[in-house]
Amino acid sequence: MSLRFGLIGNQINYSKSPLIHQVISKKLHFDISYELLNVDAEEIPELIDLLKEGYYHGFNVTTPYKKELSHIWID
Repeated sequence: MSLRFGLIGNQINYSKSPLIHQVISKKLHFDISYELLNVDAEEIPELIDLLKEGYYHGFNVTTPYKKELSHIWID
């Protein structure tokens, strides 16, 4: 079973995170995907709902949402 992870941000198409995670996971024999979750501010509530439903196993947050999402805790 592949685990899903992602990077939440805006205008992050330049990010090398998916490639870096792919290389590391392959080397360590982990079956994961790491996606860019490039969202506008108005899409954040919908994305939070997906995260709460367990659609992703983990995520990182980057520009410009670090402060905005720092208070959110997902059980």
